[in-house]
Order: sequence, then C-alpha cells, then structure tokens
Amino acid sequence: MSGDERPYRELSNRAIFWAAVVLIVVGVGLAVVLLVVFGGGEHSAQLDAIKTAGTIVVGTGGAAALWLAARRQRTSEIALNQKHADQQAAERAHALQERVAAASEADAESRRITESYGRAVDQVGSDKAPVRLGGLYALRRLAQDNPGQRQTIVDVICAYLRMPAVDGEDEVPAQELQVRMTAQRILARHLRDGAEFWPGIDLDLTGAVLTRFSFTGCRVRAADFTDARFDGAADFSDAEFGEPAIFRSVRFQGYADFDGVTFSSLVKFTGADFADEVSFRKARFHGTAGFVWATFGGYAYFRSAVFADVASFGTSVFAGAGFGEAEFQDAAEFGATRFTGGAGFDGTRFGALAWFADARFLAGAHLAGAEFDDEHPFNCLREKSGALVPQRSWVRLDTGKDGRYWPTGWAVVPGAVSPDGESGGEWGILTPS
Repeated sequence: MSGDERPYRELSNRAIFWAAVVLIVVGVGLAVVLLVVFGGGEHSAQLDAIKTAGTIVVGTGGAAALWLAARRQRTSEIALNQKHADQQAAERAHALQERVAAASEADAESRRITESYGRAVDQVGSDKAPVRLGGLYALRRLAQDNPGQRQTIVDVICAYLRMPAVDGEDEVPAQELQVRMTAQRILARHLRDGAEFWPGIDLDLTGAVLTRFSFTGCRVRAADFTDARFDGAADFSDAEFGEPAIFRSVRFQGYADFDGVTFSSLVKFTGADFADEVSFRKARFHGTAGFVWATFGGYAYFRSAVFADVASFGTSVFAGAGFGEAEFQDAAEFGATRFTGGAGFDGTRFGALAWFADARFLAGAHLAGAEFDDEHPFNCLREKSGALVPQRSWVRLDTGKDGRYWPTGWAVVPGAVSPDGESGGEWGILTPS
C-alpha cells in the first residue's frame, strides 16, 4: 500500500456541514408539508404538525448520531485489531531475529568448539611430550565447559591410552609415561563426585597399558578393560560401576585394590590374571560375578563381600583365598577350582546352591564355620552321557596337612586316584562322615 492510499475514507467538514443543512431543510420542509396537509387552520393542529415534524427531525438526527457512533466504534475496533496485528507481527519479527541470532551464535559456538577440538587433537598427536600434555589439558578444559562433548573427549583420551606407547616395545619411555599418567589423572578427576564430576560416562580401555592406575571413588556408567595391563598397584576402592564392567583377560602385575567397590550390573573377570594380592573386601556384586578361569597368584581377599546374584569361580586357581564372612545370596560355583594355598571360608554364608564339584584343595582349608543351605556342597551329581556321575571335591593329603577344617558331617576319605590334570601326590575325597 502506497503512502497516498487510505483504507478508510474520513468525513470532511464540508460533508458534515451539508449533512446538517440537508437535515434542517428536510425538517423545515416536512413541517411545512404537515402544516398544509393536517393544519386545518386550527392552532392545536398546527402545533401537532410542528411537533411531529420536530420528532421526525430529532429521530433522523438520532439515527445519524447512532450511525456515527457505530462508525466510530467500528473504526476503534479496527484500529485495536490492527494494533494487535502489528504487535503480533512485531513479536514474530523479534522472535525471528532472536532465533536467527541464536542460530548464528550456536553456529559460531559449534565452529569454535570444532576448531578447539581439532587443535587439541592435533596436539595430542604431536611427537613432542609437552605438546601432547598441552593437548590433553585443552581437551579437559573443552569438556568441562561443554557437557555435550564430554563423552567424545573421554573416548579420545581412552583411545590415546589404548595406543601402544612405542611400536614394537613393551617399555613405556619416561616422558610418554608422564603423558599417559596425566591422561589417567584427568579421567579419575572428573569421574569422582564434586564440582567437576562428569556423569554418565562410559570407558573403553581395552588393551590399554595403565600404570599405577588410581580409580578410587570414581563412578562410571559402563567400563571395558578387556586385555588391559595394570603395571604397579591398581586402586579401584569404593568405585561404582552402573552397567556391565568387563575385566576379561586383564593382567594385574601389582597389588589390586577393589575394597568397597560396587558392581550394579554384570562384572566379568574371566581369564583375569592377578600376579599379586587382590582385595575385594566389602565389595558389592549386584549382578552376575564371573571369575571363571581367573588366576590368583597372590592371596585373594573376599572378606565380607556380598554376592547378590550368581558368583562363578569355576576352573579358577587360588594361591590363597579368604572368603570369611562373605555372603552368597544366589548360587556360588567353585567347580574345578584349584586352591593351591589356604582357602578360608570361616563365617561364609551360602544362601543358595554351593557347588564345589571337582574342586581341589592342596593346602589349608577352613570351612568349619561356613553355613550351607545345600546338603551336599562337595558331592554333586552331574549329567554326563545321559547318566548321573558323582562330582566330588578332592583334597591332597601329602601337602598342607595342618589347618584343615571341614563343615560338620564331612571328612576326607584317603586312597583316591589323582584327579584329572593333577600330577601324582596322595589324594582323598570329601565325603559325608
């Protein structure tokens, strides 16, 4: 619409003047007509004619006034509607401007994050240790300021730890060791409760070489340490794993501390190798705990641990084990487990099936104080080739003669043939006395 065009015509002064003149002329003319037709020469009749003419004129004026009022009301409503429409249009324009500005800001922020991330990753890939350190700290700062990037940056740090330090070499150079331990500390720092905690993080450290790894008090959603190697002590005390924690085929070359750890879901130590002592005191296993084929080269402490689901130690090897006051709320399976050192189960509570079929005790065994719901924990029947075959527990008699305490009602019958896989020695079978 051009500036000269008007959507509504205005009443001019001339139009108002001529409307008034027409109204007066009509009123006078009507009065004259009524006087001529109905006056009849009588004074009262003339007055009635004049009254009637005046009433008609006043009514006509009132109608005109009503029309003007209606026109003014309509104009006001149109003006209000137009004002409302203009206001809505202004708000839409403002909202559009805000969205455009927000999109521009988000785009600029995304570009800034991408550029910062690219620079930091380039630094991490540098051949100079100080530059790699700077890249790790840049990634840490970027993740702290941008929660949406945290899992991606953790994945990058984990990928760095998974890569070999030097191709074809097992030994980690001194400077590279410092870089890798810094990466470990960054992960641990942000996986503990506090102002800088990063929730809901998954870890993938499969095949990583971790040195003096400290994970105490950390909380993660899920973690995979398959084939990882822990040089020096490894500390997982009071850590929490919300989803599956996989330690399949890991190697602990120093002391491993899992005291007070909580596994809320499945945990697997299948084929794990503990070269030194390991402690799971007061650990909580809420899901299936798998230690099948695990090797415990040092003493394994499970005192006061709670296994709420199935616990399987089948075919594992213990140089020494202490399960004193542990609680197995579901099935506990020690089938074909080898106890080459002392096995302590004093005060252990087996709330469901306790299966020690084909277990081998080569040294001291303390089971007198253990509580069993199952009547035959050491003498089970297993289906084999369509028949039920006894599966017994074996005791080596020429070693560890002292310090053996069996549950009430059980005794060792000597003269047994060596079990499969054992070389020589004198053996007996645990049998109800």
